[in-house]
This record gives sequence, C-alpha cells and structure tokens, in this order.
Amino acid sequence: MNIKVSLFAVVSLIASTANALELLDLPSAQNRQANKSVLLAMQLSSAGITLVGERGHIIEYKNQTDWQQSQSPTSVTLTDITQLSDGSQIAVGHDGIIIRRTSAEPTWQKQFDGYQLTKLNINNIDTRIKSLKQQLANTTDEISQEDLSYAIEDLEFAREDADIELKDGPNKPLLSVTTLSDDTLFAVGAYGTFLKSSDAGQSWQLEKNKLDNPNNFHLNAITTGRNDALFIVGENASAFASYDEGQTWQTMELGYHGSFFGINADSQSSAVIAYGLQGHIAVSQDNGHNWQLLSQQVPVSLLGGTIHNGTAYLVGQGGIVVSLAINNPQALNIQKHPSGAIFSDVIVQDNTLLLSGQHGLARLPIAP
Repeated sequence: MNIKVSLFAVVSLIASTANALELLDLPSAQNRQANKSVLLAMQLSSAGITLVGERGHIIEYKNQTDWQQSQSPTSVTLTDITQLSDGSQIAVGHDGIIIRRTSAEPTWQKQFDGYQLTKLNINNIDTRIKSLKQQLANTTDEISQEDLSYAIEDLEFAREDADIELKDGPNKPLLSVTTLSDDTLFAVGAYGTFLKSSDAGQSWQLEKNKLDNPNNFHLNAITTGRNDALFIVGENASAFASYDEGQTWQTMELGYHGSFFGINADSQSSAVIAYGLQGHIAVSQDNGHNWQLLSQQVPVSLLGGTIHNGTAYLVGQGGIVVSLAINNPQALNIQKHPSGAIFSDVIVQDNTLLLSGQHGLARLPIAP
C-alpha cells in the first residue's frame, strides 16, 4: 500500500506490538530527542511552528535552540495538523485519532478515535444494506436482482470485518486534514476514510458515500484552495474536487494512473499541484478542472509540498527538494538536502525552507 504510513515504516519503528487501545490512550512520553524523531507535518502559528509525528510527539519550535515538547494525549503517530481561524489546532493520525487544542485551553485533548470511526462505518454499512434490500424487494429485473444481491453480500462481509475491528482495535490511519474559511473541517485516510466536522472538530461525521470510490482506495491528502474549493488525491489515481464546500464532489483526471501522495492549492490564484509516486507531478491552472502531467519526472516519490509567492516547493524521498514556478511548471529546479532524509512536509520562512521528516526538522536555503 503506497500511502504515507507505509513509506515511513522503514524509518519509523512505531511500537506496533503494543495494544492499539494502550497507544491511543497512553500520553506521549517526554523525550529530550523528540525534535529529532520522525516529524510528518507542521503548521505555522503565532507562537512559531507546531510539528507532529511518531509516538504522538508534538513539538513547539521557535528556532534551532528554542523548542519544547507539548503534552500529547496519545502515543500513536500523528500525521497532519491544521489551524482554525481563532488559533485552535487539530491534529490527526494513526488508528483514527483526532486531537484538538483551543486558543483558550492550550492542553491537547482527544476528540475522536478509530473505535468511533468503526461505529460510524457500521452504521453506514447497515444503512446501505437496508436501502439495497428495499431496492431488491421492489425489483423484478433478474440482472438488477443479481447485482443488488452481490452488493448486499459484499456489504455483509464488510460488516463482519467491522465487527472484528471493533473487537480487536482500530486499524485505519487518518492521513490529512484541512479546514474551510468557516472552520468546517475535513479529514481523509486509509481505506477511503472521509470525515467532516461542522463544529470546529468537536464531533465528526462519515462522508465517504459522497465520493465515487467504490474500491475504498486510500485517500492520502486533502487541501483547501481559493474560494474554499476542496481537493483530494489518493491511491490508484483517486482524485476528487468540490466547489460547494464539500456538499458534492466530482472526479478529477490527473493524467497518471498511479498514486498521488500530496496536493496543494495556491490561495492567490487558481493553480493546484498534485504529486506522488515515482516523482509524478500534475498541475492545474484552472482550479482543478484541467490537468497537465509534467514531462520531466523526479527520480523519487514526492510526499509533501507548499506554494509560496507563486513557487511550489515539493519534498520527498532521498532528501529531494523540487521547486518550480507554478505558472511555468515545466522548468524544475531539483536540489538534494545533504542529509538524504525522507521529508514529508515543507514550509517557507524568510529565505529558508523548513523541512520535516525522517530526522525531525531540517533547513535549506532557498535556491536563487
């Protein structure tokens, strides 16, 4: 499975033998070297930069010598973080974990986990089974009856799997989270997981039925673009866009049939960039309606990125750092960080790229 979780498995030996419930509810241990651990995502805030990563680590970073580890309510890997309009922050991660801290209460609190996700899935499956059985009872066409019977059987198998998961513990990581201008939140993850919160992250609803994703392909990244447009990319070329704040979704064709691991939208224009497996990059200049697959490929997979002042910066395996003008994407500039580390996120600060990944936070001057 080419998702963010598996790509980092070789460098992040999470305590997988521990019981999922223990990790979900076990506060992250304080570690003097936490800033050097695998840190998968970061978010600019008024106080500096917040980074999240393995073992539930949350790092508050001001500079190379001024950082501290926040108290985290979980020891599972945290994969992404976003910020609301009032400064509150939401982080997501393995086993369906969602944690939150508000601007008024700086302590991180667990809001949601994989057990609640499994229950939402069970309710969703039961509703779909009931609906299909009603259709079957009202159908006389033999072909339609056969198709409906097969669909019901598949859902019943899925219901059995969900019952086992509820007993044995959650296994669906959340991989990405984003917010709209009104603080509506969306989170995506493995096996087609798609969640929405309309109350600043206090409660969550399952939205997977709104996507045309019958095979439950992994959803690796979600981002918010201009005018609150939403974009999702994932496994096996899965790609979706919404232009009505997530009410309806349409499929995007990006020109590559492999997996995409990240997507970023330019808040100042209609440009969107997606990237992923084997260095494939696709660019849209019209808010995701049409896409151009770049002819020049990067030699390794790309996992994270950002757009800053019209330039896209993409990072990935082997210390790779790619920059390109979003309005002239064919001209790529490829650098390599001397550490050779795997990076999964990047932000621009002054004239420096801050890179988070395999060995914590690294820095790289912006190429002229």
